[in-house]
Amino acid sequence: MELLKKLRLIYDIFFQYFFEDNAKDVEYILRIILEKGDLKVLSVQTQKSVEDIYGRSVRSDVFATDTKGKLYNIEVQRADSGTIPQRARFNSDMLDYHELQKQDEFKNLPESFVIFISENDVLGDGEKIYHIDRIVKETGKEFGDGTHIIYFQGRKR
Repeated sequence: MELLKKLRLIYDIFFQYFFEDNAKDVEYILRIILEKGDLKVLSVQTQKSVEDIYGRSVRSDVFATDTKGKLYNIEVQRADSGTIPQRARFNSDMLDYHELQKQDEFKNLPESFVIFISENDVLGDGEKIYHIDRIVKETGKEFGDGTHIIYFQGRKR
C-alpha cells in the first residue's frame, strides 16, 4: 500500500495500466488538454506499436481514436530527453503511416495529435501547455494538414 501511495500517473507503467481499456478516463484527459468538452473517445489501446519497413517503430503509451476518426498518440515522459521535437515529428509521421491504402486520397488522412505529458517544462518558456501546428510564415495562416503536437507539463499547477 505504501508503494501505491507513491505512484503517480507520470510513471509509464502506472499510466499504461490505468488507461488500458479505459476510454472514459482517456476521454477526460483529452478533454482537459484539448479544451473540447464534447470529445468522445471510441477506442483505447496501450502499448500500440507501429513499425515501418526500415525497422524503426513507435510504441504509443496510449493510442486512442474518437468518434470523428481523429487519432491520438499520448506519451508520458519523465525524462526531458524523450520529448525532443524530432521525436514528436517522427511519432506524428508514424500515425499517418498505415492510415491510407494505395488508392486512397491524401485528403482522407485523419486529423492526428501527438501529445507528450511531461514532468517538466521541456520547451522552457514557462507555459503549462504548448500547441504546435504548422503555420505558413509569409501569411501567418495555418497550413491545415491536420497534424498537431502538444506538450503538456504535468508539474505546473
